[in-house]
Amino acid sequence: MRSAFFSALSVMALSCSPTAVDWVPGVVYLVPIGEPEATELARAEKVLALLTQRPVRRLPRRPLLPAAVHPHCPTAAPCYDAGSILDELLSEPPRDTFRIVGITEAPISSSVGHDSIAFARRHERALLYTTVSLRPLPDAQALARTRQIMSHELGHTFGAQHCSGPCLMQPRLEHRLATGACPLHRPLLVEGLAQSIAGPTFLAAVGRERGRLGDWNEAIDAYRRSLRRRPRVVEVEAHLALALVARGRHLEAEDVLDQASYNAPDSPLPFYVRAGLFATQDRTQRAAAHLESGVNRDPNPTSAHRLAGIVYQDVLRDESAAIYHFRLHLSAGGRDPEVLGRLAMLLTPTTLLFTEPEVVVVRWDVREGLLLASAGWGQAPGPPLVAP
Repeated sequence: MRSAFFSALSVMALSCSPTAVDWVPGVVYLVPIGEPEATELARAEKVLALLTQRPVRRLPRRPLLPAAVHPHCPTAAPCYDAGSILDELLSEPPRDTFRIVGITEAPISSSVGHDSIAFARRHERALLYTTVSLRPLPDAQALARTRQIMSHELGHTFGAQHCSGPCLMQPRLEHRLATGACPLHRPLLVEGLAQSIAGPTFLAAVGRERGRLGDWNEAIDAYRRSLRRRPRVVEVEAHLALALVARGRHLEAEDVLDQASYNAPDSPLPFYVRAGLFATQDRTQRAAAHLESGVNRDPNPTSAHRLAGIVYQDVLRDESAAIYHFRLHLSAGGRDPEVLGRLAMLLTPTTLLFTEPEVVVVRWDVREGLLLASAGWGQAPGPPLVAP
């Protein structure tokens, strides 16, 4: 029954895809890392072909990167870093890559994640899982387990977050073994499976992936190809301009930003990128002017003032302007922990006190660091605690 569900999901996705002339399926690449069992590789190959309806090809085995100590390691021995392995998988992927999947038998972990079975970054092409914690099962049950692991991690690569309801995006494997996708995440899976590697959405995601890895030339190429297929998308134009700025191609970036502002005059994104562009040229007044123009256009005041405060503090070195925007973040209802910490440090020895919707006290102590205390509405705050 589970196999029928995912087969139907894949068929639905393909039926939603563009014409065969436009749709380029790409390839799913499977990479053994270390010495995973041949039986698990065979299961993964079968499951990936079923889920994605694409050819699955194995790449040569790769050695494990050096192990390190992580706070969430499932074993007493050091773990291998999941983020580093994902980056290694994406270092030089074949050009026709739809997804690239690493499988290992070694313990893996992350400094920011508690799941020790599998890892993936949202909207990126690589995913990884380990068999180190998986107990032996009969073949049919082991295949179902592999399918659930793959489905969950593929969901992350399509943009899905963890789900608290009955859904295969439940964070714990045992909670999702007998359930499919919920109404919130099912459309993400359908759309993700329907993507063509030559489509604008896929190419824009590749551009962000390559930019995160510092491969700016490939990022620029991906963004330009995305815009050729779907012009006048201000988010993609802004990311393209950022990539051009990173490569020092400032005049090209300004041309892209001018076109973006013409296409979407109310969008804050081109102004934020212009602020970064002028900041790199030490033209701080122009950077500040464009930053303020972006904030004035941003429909989300809490995130806008948070961004402006950080840029003023870290990039433009204007602490007064940073305090001004951090205070506006709080006035708009924002309680971002980073903003609280930064504002407390900037205002030392002042103590920040908020009483809605709960009592929150924030203070920065030179010797102790950031101190926080909170209590529910109508209660007195307890003694300050050193923030973790």
